Amino acid sequence: MAELLGVGQTSISRLEARPDMLLSTLRKFLDAAGATHPRILVMINGHQHEVSLDAFA
Repeated sequence: MAELLGVGQTSISRLEARPDMLLSTLRKFLDAAGATHPRILVMINGHQHEVSLDAFA
């Protein structure tokens, strides 16, 4: 994953250990893993909503 993202393994380890992550960072991570048009599913007042991460490229 580090090679695909163009960073060192230490950076990946720090990323994985963080309690939170920027959506743009998550998007880069998912892109490097081969994801296309990634989405996040969230529950709001008992209703499921899909949020696209395309805007966070």
